[in-house]
Amino acid sequence: MTIDSSRPTGNVSWSPSGRYIARGPAIYDLHTREWSPLLNGREVLNAWSPDSESLATYLPNSGVIKIWNIETRELLREIPTDAVSQISSMAWSPDGKYLALCQRYRSQAMGIYDAVTGAEVAVVKSHGRCVWTRNPQRLFVFQGGQAVCWSPDTGEQPVLGVVGSAFLSADGRSMAKMGRSNLTLIDRALDRETVVPGGPENFGEGPLLAMYSNCMAIDPSGQMVANHGLAKTRGYVRMASLARLAKCSSIPFEHPSAGIAWAGSTGSLVSPVSFNTQIEIADTVTGLVRVVDWGCDGQFKWVTCSPNGQMALVGNTQTSVLADITTGGIMKQLPFPGPFAWSSTGDRFVASSSVCDARTLKRIATVDIDMSVFRIVSAQFSPDNRQLALSGRATDDSGEYLWLIELQSGQVLDSRRLASGTVCCEWLDENSIIVADRSGGISQINISDRSVRTVHEKDDLWTVEIDPKHRFAACRTGRSTVKFVNLRTGKTIVTWLYTNEGHNMVLSPEGHWRGDPEIAHKIVYVVETVDGQETLTPAQMAEKYGWVNNPSKVVVNWPEPITESDFMTIPP
Repeated sequence: MTIDSSRPTGNVSWSPSGRYIARGPAIYDLHTREWSPLLNGREVLNAWSPDSESLATYLPNSGVIKIWNIETRELLREIPTDAVSQISSMAWSPDGKYLALCQRYRSQAMGIYDAVTGAEVAVVKSHGRCVWTRNPQRLFVFQGGQAVCWSPDTGEQPVLGVVGSAFLSADGRSMAKMGRSNLTLIDRALDRETVVPGGPENFGEGPLLAMYSNCMAIDPSGQMVANHGLAKTRGYVRMASLARLAKCSSIPFEHPSAGIAWAGSTGSLVSPVSFNTQIEIADTVTGLVRVVDWGCDGQFKWVTCSPNGQMALVGNTQTSVLADITTGGIMKQLPFPGPFAWSSTGDRFVASSSVCDARTLKRIATVDIDMSVFRIVSAQFSPDNRQLALSGRATDDSGEYLWLIELQSGQVLDSRRLASGTVCCEWLDENSIIVADRSGGISQINISDRSVRTVHEKDDLWTVEIDPKHRFAACRTGRSTVKFVNLRTGKTIVTWLYTNEGHNMVLSPEGHWRGDPEIAHKIVYVVETVDGQETLTPAQMAEKYGWVNNPSKVVVNWPEPITESDFMTIPP
């Protein structure tokens, strides 16, 4: 079904009941198949109440949140906010009594309002990603390595310790917060916190966390994809052969990771620990893991390996370390912050705004970007190693940017503003760059004429890795889901899903799947109808709609054949 949405503008959201679609200031009823405008104005933000009976809308710079009755289309009430505030997100509490507003220009605060009276209940002095939890009802707000918790009973309270990472279970009721020297576990009822001091050797039995993949890397040959994530209280690396996605293996790591990188074509993976200065180096052939300490000032945040796989650059926003991967020894501690990138020849590397000689370890050029105004997020050498693509954001979070740098002089040749939430910025060839953002999909920017081609339509992208041979993109679109997209055609090649128990399935673009036998009883189909959502078993799906899965139709059409080399044999 195609919906004519030429008139209304704004963000699109389904109601929890599945009957309505809100787009900006208008509602589409799937029963009557008609649009109903709620107000006249420019693009607006909207948020559904949990019972789907009310909709909150916001018109930029209006200083007013409006709450509408969906059945009658009547305006129920108006909630006045700070007129100069820019509302960037809204979130209803699970019981529908409260509405949390992220007000970025109001001292970077989160306002909490009574959804019935419109009165301001509290102001949480933090803004960023927020999560409501149930039983009891609490609002967790995560920002810049810190977290606060608010509830109607206790008010605002800081979350214990510095939060390096926060992981939520699939139902949103269990949480693990990783600090610099401890792990805080919150049980399912969210009424008790357990602080586990020290490193993973002291971790006891905590709540069962949903497997959470937090970083991904494709090996230089384009044959294997590795996902690093958190399961229970330990890290792990799950690998899959791209030639046979339904077969994969896992390597248990002792620690959760801050990143992951392949060490050239040696078959080794380098992973910095997320809460100390240790590094884990895994041999993907034998499955053995070494732990070394490449201590520097603060925790590691970035890692990259030289093309020959012999050296690794790891560091944070202050300093970095160049180390020998084979011996595990430190070669030199450097005054350059991350992020990092190596030239394809391995003779140069970039560290944030500094271009360095890999032999002398001296700075040979400085990028002409004001680092007091911007912070670099990623760096990539062009295929001919003559130019550099840097992506970054303003220190006041006012925007994200892409810079094209002439490597020899460090001068900026070109720059452009990017969509917010950029997760990938990488050269496709000498004249084009691939850019992906969290909600806008994947685009190709032509360097010569500055034109932009949409490669893949909007998707909920968590991380994106480009195949070293530039054939496809691996897009993580969920905790345990990786979608592979053909960069030439923009079409989905295949989707790979995996479970906590190590089972796998491969999903074709047409909906057919094949995978481990143990996963068959977990399959359900969710069908969108005019009456709402239906959840059916495979037998019910076949009986009601005549659709039957056919594993033989799951054919993975890579842009070119992918084979496995000897050293990439997956261990049992």
